Amino acid sequence: MKERIYLKMSDSNYQKLIRRVNYLGSTRTNVILMSLFLYQDSDLTEEQVYDNLTEIDFDTEQHEFYFEINSYFLTIFKNKQRYLFSLDEYLAAFLNALLNEDDDSCKEADTKQPKIRRVYHIDETLEQWLSSFSEETGIVQTTLLNYSFMYRLPDYQKRSNESNKVKKGLFLTQPSLDYLQSFEDYSVAEIIENHIKALQGIAAT
Repeated sequence: MKERIYLKMSDSNYQKLIRRVNYLGSTRTNVILMSLFLYQDSDLTEEQVYDNLTEIDFDTEQHEFYFEINSYFLTIFKNKQRYLFSLDEYLAAFLNALLNEDDDSCKEADTKQPKIRRVYHIDETLEQWLSSFSEETGIVQTTLLNYSFMYRLPDYQKRSNESNKVKKGLFLTQPSLDYLQSFEDYSVAEIIENHIKALQGIAAT
């Protein structure tokens, strides 16, 4: 099940969103969904919803657009305390609050980054989870991984030689490739697997 969401966004935050889309070589909808996934445990008070919507409404150059969310996100956000606000209003306030935060690790670019196809041998179980989770959330695998690669993990683990490996084609931005090749003690496939495990951990909470 999918639902069409009507969003309003201040011009400054819309431009920030587009610069993040450019950096990831992604789409507006995918970056929005990725943000909702990462911050799904956050909540807004009634006052915060009101203040964020007021901020948007005061912007004479605000942007209005639609995007779709599926049952994965509908279940999360329809179960939140939204007070008397509609789902559209709550999500507009939620995203405005996220974009207002200064996050230096969330990179931006003025022009859209090209993506380069690479093939790696990664753990079959992790590959299956990534494919399944991408389908479940509607976030393409490319965005899940390129977004994840902006954040260095607190620690990394070596892969098991006993696990089954499968070929996996990925479309990566140049910054992602640079990041993956910056490790001396781990293979690129091992770093990818560690990031998939990190995404699994977030999804399990």
